[in-house]
Amino acid sequence: RTRGATLGQSAVGIRVRPLAAEGLPSWGQAVKRWVTERVAAALVGLYLYLDLLWSLWDTRRQALHDKWPGTVVVRTR
Repeated sequence: RTRGATLGQSAVGIRVRPLAAEGLPSWGQAVKRWVTERVAAALVGLYLYLDLLWSLWDTRRQALHDKWPGTVVVRTR
């Protein structure tokens, strides 16, 4: 939340931002993103694969774990 990216995301030149505006995701968005990405994947194994593939056909290139919190991943370089 504080940088908009994990160390790995920073290393490859991407970060997370709110869909509606430039800036850092809120704490609420960060928690929602974590919950949908980690907890749902742990509970439903098929969700993990669908989540990873979803951005291939989404018009905004969002994965499923970006939908609920309203975030998007963007390039920084």
